[in-house]
Amino acid sequence: MNKNILFKVLIGVLFLAVSILWLLSAVLPETFGDLSLAWLIAIFAFGMGVLFIGKGILTKNIISIRKFYVFLGVLFVVAGVCALIGTVIKSVAIILPVIALVLSAGLLISTLFVQGKKWDAGDNQNPEYKTYRERKAEQEKLEAEKKAAETANDETDIKG
Repeated sequence: MNKNILFKVLIGVLFLAVSILWLLSAVLPETFGDLSLAWLIAIFAFGMGVLFIGKGILTKNIISIRKFYVFLGVLFVVAGVCALIGTVIKSVAIILPVIALVLSAGLLISTLFVQGKKWDAGDNQNPEYKTYRERKAEQEKLEAEKKAAETANDETDIKG
């Protein structure tokens, strides 16, 4: 299965799960009565954050796109934290330190997991790399040897 399709399917499953939870909280308020819209938004935002951070860490793409996915995931997590303001987070004084903690964790994840050996390094970084002129000279040398071998075979056929 294609990784992009898997990512999109996981987003769809996440949205479906949050929608089902929302429906259950409306139909069965005695069981799911504590599940407010803020909680549902937070669940969706945290899930999207985890998916985007995972995509940023696991995809084989250029580093700037991978970092973009990680930071987009961090922004979703920050949105989830903001959605919980007033429900779980009662103190306003703790909001900015939590957001700073999430942003610094995102920076750390981006630095540790996204950096490293570039998978898309050019061929000229390879020790066996040969320039166009070197490859062309080798090809001409092989053609000349082949032609010399054919000429030698033709001469032995004529004599024989």
